[in-house]
Amino acid sequence: MKSIATIVTAAALAAFLAGCGGGSGPSTASGVTPQQAANAQPQSVLFTITVPKPATATTVRHAAYVSPATESAVVTVTPGTGVQAPATTTTTVNCTSSCTASVQAYPGSNTFTVSLYGGQNGQGPQLSTGSQTATIAAGTNTLSMTFNGVPFAVTATSNPASLSTTQLTATLTFSVLDAASNPITAPGVYAQSIALTSSSPHVTLSSASLTSPSQNSVTATYDGSSSVCGTTVNVTATIGSVRRFHRPSASRSCVSPWRRRRSRSSTFPRR
Repeated sequence: MKSIATIVTAAALAAFLAGCGGGSGPSTASGVTPQQAANAQPQSVLFTITVPKPATATTVRHAAYVSPATESAVVTVTPGTGVQAPATTTTTVNCTSSCTASVQAYPGSNTFTVSLYGGQNGQGPQLSTGSQTATIAAGTNTLSMTFNGVPFAVTATSNPASLSTTQLTATLTFSVLDAASNPITAPGVYAQSIALTSSSPHVTLSSASLTSPSQNSVTATYDGSSSVCGTTVNVTATIGSVRRFHRPSASRSCVSPWRRRRSRSSTFPRR
């Protein structure tokens, strides 16, 4: 697996679908036109996903999220109702600086689902996933897809760093990481929502969840109650059923410094 320290970039994805087939023309002796004959045949669909390099200080962010730790892609083609296709097909391709493969799709409405993994042959942690429904015709087809990062861990910072009876609110800014420790960036959403909870009714949160990288700031509000003086209030982020982030705030004379702690886990989603 590639060794990736950090990422401050994302990659725009263009999955170019190149179909092959004939144009319209006169009917054959059987009464079937060349166009109709082409529509009864699967089309070769070529896709290319660019895997970004680890970021530098001068790297520019792009439009969609592809982790630089991506080592393979799994493409599933699901035919829609009425499409002359035998069944759902799955193709796995290994990646270097890009993932390139040709899949088969019959003319008509098809749903393309692409999952990107941190290991070869569709193994290792799932890093991101995307899905797009497109109508494939005989000829050339183009599909654009946005990937949604799969959350694995969460970190956060607080501004200001403490709460008190004279400072009742703080802004918590979260960074959500994939299984290769790369921050997940917009414009996609998280493949799993992240639940946020406070351990005290006296410290409330402006949102109960994180759903996308564009919504990574939450306001924590302290009601001024003296009952939490000298106690600890925890804000916890939970991905699915696994708690990934635990942020204790130790109260001292009703002033609560927020201290960060990263949780670790050996589990990760697999295909």
